[in-house]
Amino acid sequence: MDIELATHNPEQVFALRGLHCAEADAFGCEVEVRSGGFSARVPFWPERFTLERFLAELRAMDRTLTGEAQLQPLWETEYVRLQLDRAGGVWVSGEVSGGAGNHLQFGFSTNQTVLAPLIRDLQRVLVSRPPAV
Repeated sequence: MDIELATHNPEQVFALRGLHCAEADAFGCEVEVRSGGFSARVPFWPERFTLERFLAELRAMDRTLTGEAQLQPLWETEYVRLQLDRAGGVWVSGEVSGGAGNHLQFGFSTNQTVLAPLIRDLQRVLVSRPPAV
């Protein structure tokens, strides 16, 4: 399943492409980010508890209209963070790395209307189970 932050701006993208349950406690996807003229699309392997924690933090942000949520696999340096200010602005930032030493730090702003669709889509993925072997 593709999960994309609904920024409505093609120059501001955070997406988990092809997010699927690979094992009982592990998911696989490609994380795609775009900020202005910079972009990256790299493999990303979040654990189930990492996605569940991210979802809980997003729900708290949506409920209180403040706070932050960070998605970062346990043993990885790559991460994506959403920070919500009291005016309803969301700052999306993070770091991703690819082969040959490539590294991208990114950031862009959007608003709190992106939270509810992101929460809904993450909930759908988290109920999935790995394929039978």
